Amino acid sequence: MNSQPLDQTIFPGPMARDLERALRAAILSWPCLVLCVFIITFLVIFTPGGLFAQHTPAARCWIYAVSLAAFLGWSFTILPKAVIWGLRAGKPVALVQFVIYTPLVLPAVLLPFSAIPGSLTLSNLALAVGAGFFITAISCVLGLLLFQTLVLPKLNLPIEPGHLWLFSKPGQCGLQPHLPLNIRGDILRMTAQNQYTEIQTTRGTTLLRMTLAAAEKLANAQAGLRVHRSHWVALSHIEALEGKSRTLSLRLKDGSILPVSRNKAAQVREALK
Repeated sequence: MNSQPLDQTIFPGPMARDLERALRAAILSWPCLVLCVFIITFLVIFTPGGLFAQHTPAARCWIYAVSLAAFLGWSFTILPKAVIWGLRAGKPVALVQFVIYTPLVLPAVLLPFSAIPGSLTLSNLALAVGAGFFITAISCVLGLLLFQTLVLPKLNLPIEPGHLWLFSKPGQCGLQPHLPLNIRGDILRMTAQNQYTEIQTTRGTTLLRMTLAAAEKLANAQAGLRVHRSHWVALSHIEALEGKSRTLSLRLKDGSILPVSRNKAAQVREALK
């Protein structure tokens, strides 16, 4: 099932800010910083031969420390905004992440050459640039896997694994991936609960952290309509339209009654013909 692009209605400002804060906190977290120190230590000790073999361990440490500081600073300032843009545009976060880090590759690979006059040859540069892009790609994949497994499950946001790795496009009922597995089924009705929406399906009821407008947009492939500012209902779940023109209501197949807004009355009558 295709993931839906997370536009402003599905992924509003407060959710985007929650994600932004979570990403920045993860970048500056102790596990991330300890991992960076470990990487520097590992590279300084086990650097392969060639160009880097001409540097002292102190010079290698300085080179890697500067590169990682630039990487962390760039991640803290640019990455959260870029990820949010990618989610809303339907672009894979993995691709967005790789693209925003590419401007760092050339300065990072040129840094080791700066300490050794005459070492900047075309073959050395090509090898270093290739290695830089390879390391960037591996870092993006590992970072995204850590985010998917350690950070994303704690956020309670409408972000699916598909948003991280695949292009998003409209599919069948886009609400299904947001529902618990045991609840997924045909949508019968949806009710607004402040910033949450109660979803009733053929298999049960659950509460999602999204507005009714966002849920309605995701369910656009299924035949149904908004009958009130707080209620959406599937046409197949309506038993009858009752009441007079100013006090219309819908009797549903489960016996419940929903009010119909005056400004929705004509639309409801037309849909039920």
